[in-house]
Amino acid sequence: MKLIMKHTSLITLLTGLLGICLWACGPENDILRNQVPAVGARVKFIHAVPGGPSVNIFANDAKLNGAAVVYGGAFPVAEYSALTPGTVNLKVATPASGTTASQPILSAPVTLEADKYYTIAAAGTPTAPAAVLINDDISLPDPSKAYFRVINLLTSGQTVDLAIGTGSPLLSAVASRTASAFVAVDPVTSTSPYTFQVRIAGVATPLSITNQTAGVGRKYTIFVRGTLGSAGVPVPAASVYLTR
Repeated sequence: MKLIMKHTSLITLLTGLLGICLWACGPENDILRNQVPAVGARVKFIHAVPGGPSVNIFANDAKLNGAAVVYGGAFPVAEYSALTPGTVNLKVATPASGTTASQPILSAPVTLEADKYYTIAAAGTPTAPAAVLINDDISLPDPSKAYFRVINLLTSGQTVDLAIGTGSPLLSAVASRTASAFVAVDPVTSTSPYTFQVRIAGVATPLSITNQTAGVGRKYTIFVRGTLGSAGVPVPAASVYLTR
């Protein structure tokens, strides 16, 4: 399921520290087993608005993050925020600083179901932002494998492929503001990580290259952001966060 909500102000939804999140295996680091047991909808935010300000995130006026979240980040990094199911008013605002008051950037209702997992991504540009809601599939069809998917948040609108090294695409033609399905790969360790290439669909030259381990029974999201072919804005880049 996917929902796109647009707003015309200066923006940026979301996200704490991101980058590649590497967690050890074992039950003490299992993000689902360690999840708060209360029933709720589970939500992760990613910030992919090039040139947008750092922001705070609120659900029904309750602040979710600690430090302001920045472009290219995910919040929470490894787990999910537990929210009350139903219609949640999501608000994004710049932090107050000195005599400068916090400025609301986006306020929109989002309908969330109990015990489901979601990613909400801030996409678009500072002058034409959009929030994209995506269902996160946390199932493990084969617990002996690792799984990867791509979320395409390029503001320039191109479709993308995902490949290992210079090989044929594992995932093809992932449209802008959508997520691919998860694809299974064999687990690998830090001594021989995968080298993932995100490419414009059908083009051999990579937009971004990311080295990543693949733990047994783990699910990872690679999200690509930035703008292709525009001067003065962040160029395409990819980051990885742990989905399961």
